[in-house]
Amino acid sequence: RSSSVKAAYSQAVAGQPTKPPKKALNVMFPYPAEASARNVQICNYSGKRYYYQGGKEGAGMVTVESLAVGDKCHAIALVDACASRDCWRRGHVAPCETGMCFAGSRKAVTAGITVVSTGEGSAVCTVVCMGTQDECKTQSVVYISPAHCGYVQVLPTQTEVVEFPPPYQYLPKLVFPYPTQWNPYPGATPEGLTDTTITICNWSGHNYWFSTGDSTDEAWKHGSASTVVKPLGKAGNHQCIVIKTKELSWRRGYVAPCGEGETECARAAAQEVHAGVNVVNSPKAGQALCTVDCQAETDVCRTTTVVFISPAKCDKVHVATM
Repeated sequence: RSSSVKAAYSQAVAGQPTKPPKKALNVMFPYPAEASARNVQICNYSGKRYYYQGGKEGAGMVTVESLAVGDKCHAIALVDACASRDCWRRGHVAPCETGMCFAGSRKAVTAGITVVSTGEGSAVCTVVCMGTQDECKTQSVVYISPAHCGYVQVLPTQTEVVEFPPPYQYLPKLVFPYPTQWNPYPGATPEGLTDTTITICNWSGHNYWFSTGDSTDEAWKHGSASTVVKPLGKAGNHQCIVIKTKELSWRRGYVAPCGEGETECARAAAQEVHAGVNVVNSPKAGQALCTVDCQAETDVCRTTTVVFISPAKCDKVHVATM
């Protein structure tokens, strides 16, 4: 699924809520220092190759690779991008280059900020525009997001600046909301997380499976020790999975991507999770800088098991504690 969202300056997209949803994954995009009135900046974080075709008649196709650590956003000269004298329409981007495929999947690029959603699930996508209001409206910057943007906001430069330290100044920052409680069943009194609970928050947009630490190949195949973990923000799912165990242990189990109802494929791709904060990377995704705000004492963060399944490859993870 791919969708394009035009974000108004310091406002949410038309038709979206006036405030971003609480406890959502936040994808924060850095505004490229090279943005100017003379070029179109394309920042591809999808993990896939994209293609850009300028609006100028006869413009050729430009390959836009997904960015890695240290890469700059792609720059296209404005003279090749403009479709008309007013230069509002500035071409299209798409995940394929052949005629019918490009035409059927392309998303328009115009003056201002364009956010193209490529993943699933739901995230709050935020751009802090490091320029004047007029520059943010006229300079073209395209963000190809690693996650589906259910809500997009563009904030002015007066906003408290979010740091993107070198060499990550061109990568997005993913901020994972830390769960503090869960509901055992609808209408129940919320319970707090403990050192014997295992909480899994799946932001990848795809089904994952969890299996206990003493899992065997037979257990994966027959499902006796495995639990499906549905993606958040999809099909009305808004709650992380919580699994209660009898005792605390360092090795807490395994998570793996797998199609619905298929546990056979999971065992081969399983990643072990431990006590504390775990961030599991999607196998095919773009790179990002990731932050988890634990909102608890250091010892609690080290013993309470919370697993975040990321829609992007977290090249670096920072866990902030109280």
